[in-house]
Amino acid sequence: MEQELFITKEQIDIAEEAGACSEALSWLRVQPRTWEELNEYDQDWITWTVRHISLIPEKILHCIIKFGTYNLLSEIAHNTNTPPKILDILAKDADYAIRAAVAYNSSAFTETLTILSKDESSYVREWIALNPSTPIEVLKILSNDENVHVRTRVAGNSSATIDILEHLSKDKSILVREWVASNTSCSQETFKLLSQSKEVTIRDSVAYNDCTPIEILEELLHDSDRWVRTRAKQNLEKRGYYE
Repeated sequence: MEQELFITKEQIDIAEEAGACSEALSWLRVQPRTWEELNEYDQDWITWTVRHISLIPEKILHCIIKFGTYNLLSEIAHNTNTPPKILDILAKDADYAIRAAVAYNSSAFTETLTILSKDESSYVREWIALNPSTPIEVLKILSNDENVHVRTRVAGNSSATIDILEHLSKDKSILVREWVASNTSCSQETFKLLSQSKEVTIRDSVAYNDCTPIEILEELLHDSDRWVRTRAKQNLEKRGYYE
């Protein structure tokens, strides 16, 4: 068996400094143990280690993902301290939930996110669409995705540009337009357009948005729906513009 697969004394000492439990440390020090043996002996122990992923050399992570359970792979895929090269490997996992976790990880390579934006699973594409680190060009493409939930996530992305939000403000889906109305990056023109929507829920989202221009909120004080009027009033009060 390759020597690097064994957990070294140095790694055990580092784990102890990081707060590993005494029982685990004692078990590791009785005799040489491999990472796979740790995985088989106690899932909680190796999960703790993965949550402190900086303790694990990248070459060891390559080994762990080969024998890791779904829960272990999920922990690695979600961890923003996971090396991008490891995330790139997990982006090809057969389980769409693992790929989705990578899709939302801000540490993933731009190339990895771009590839995942074309994933056959709409669930994976949803998480790419919501990731603030997703390239703008990818968000533009996803703003035209056939799946309404993917477009909704783009509308809610804090990195969505004014142009993308303007495009989505005309989406056929009420849900997508609601999320646009809730996005603080909208332009004044987009806020104005959505404040005049016939859908109460969209106008309500505009009235609630902390970045809606004051003049639009003042117009919404006269909205036909009392909840929209209340939201607008509360928003203005919060900003000190209403007495």
